[in-house]
Amino acid sequence: MRIMVETLVGKWGMMTEFVESGLGLFKPQPLERLLERIEDVRIGSLKIKLQLFCGDEIAMGPGKADLLAAIAQHQSISAAGRALGMSYRRTWLLVDEMNRCYAEKLVETRTGGGRDRGARVTPIGLDILEAYRSLEAEAARLGKSAALDRLSNALLSQPRQAKSPDDQSG
Repeated sequence: MRIMVETLVGKWGMMTEFVESGLGLFKPQPLERLLERIEDVRIGSLKIKLQLFCGDEIAMGPGKADLLAAIAQHQSISAAGRALGMSYRRTWLLVDEMNRCYAEKLVETRTGGGRDRGARVTPIGLDILEAYRSLEAEAARLGKSAALDRLSNALLSQPRQAKSPDDQSG
């Protein structure tokens, strides 16, 4: 197995190296592409929220994908949390949960001073993030589904008035 460290160039840099992992070959993606979130995919009346479970814990979902992308951008778990409006504790708990759910860590911390401290998304973490973003894009394409058209055509524009439990008129 060959794993090469990603290279980020500037704030919106390009990952220029390839990563080979259990998920296949990581294709370089602009960091900007990985930072994009498809907000709980909503297509007309259909809403899809993608969550991947590991036992009873959510291994990956929209919030954790956003957190991974923010860590890749800021190179710091606490700065990523601040950027997303999360508490320091919540951010660390999410990172810990992700790291416990995968065979390899998605985020590594670096202790010490100066330039080398902080955190980084590992090559497998970038691979997982890219795969999740691709899955979000695939889910968004469900809007062109004949099955969704059939379901949508049967829906009312608004629900009927709820009946009172006292209403016995049918």
